[in-house]
Amino acid sequence: MSPCCLNPAHSSSAFHVTNETYRYLGDPRWHPSGDRVIATKYYTGQITVAAGEGWEYPVPHQEERVTIGAGKRVVERKLPLGWPPSMYNLNHIGPVQFLWAGEDKLIYSLNVANTDGLYHDGYDVHFGVNAIFQRDLSTGRTTQLVGATPGGASRPELSRDGRTLALVRRVRDKEALVLMCVVSLAYSSFPDPVTGTCKLDRCATSGTALHGTPPPAPLHLAHTQHLRSRRATMPS
Repeated sequence: MSPCCLNPAHSSSAFHVTNETYRYLGDPRWHPSGDRVIATKYYTGQITVAAGEGWEYPVPHQEERVTIGAGKRVVERKLPLGWPPSMYNLNHIGPVQFLWAGEDKLIYSLNVANTDGLYHDGYDVHFGVNAIFQRDLSTGRTTQLVGATPGGASRPELSRDGRTLALVRRVRDKEALVLMCVVSLAYSSFPDPVTGTCKLDRCATSGTALHGTPPPAPLHLAHTQHLRSRRATMPS
């Protein structure tokens, strides 16, 4: 198990936001209100870390004891074609890397190459393994924001103004940081200041881990710096 904890700035002691005794949790993200988080809950299968689901957890008071298994599933795994509901827990493919887009929408990454519900290696990463989706929790509607082809789409990050979506995509033998204007759907690449290219270190974005698909080492820094610098220059 891997619980999510909160360490208040005014306190030296952390307290649990979740209480999982068996399932793994990863990549928690704050809701804009600050009163709850979204995290990926992982379910084991033929591989140690298999299917993910989006679970929402209210932030308790520091003295409050969190009930075992507390939380609410808000984004489920999708059953492969022909599978009955009784086989739901056998599905090894699920959504990961959740982040809030406003008050009631979630953006996440999903493996769309494995359509049979079982995890396989050896897919063509240039053709694409992961795509990025958005779930409206008010209506239940799910839309695809970025397709898997070419090069896949994973590690989504949204700018503070909600207008620019950053993602990682395979370009030749490396990973590239790509920016998409949510309004115009226009794309641009993040150039490296030294090489002048948009390539990051090679990584395994087609795989899975507790924090989602493994990112290149400088990815989070690149996301933060570039979303700030490009916010005013992206087409509207």
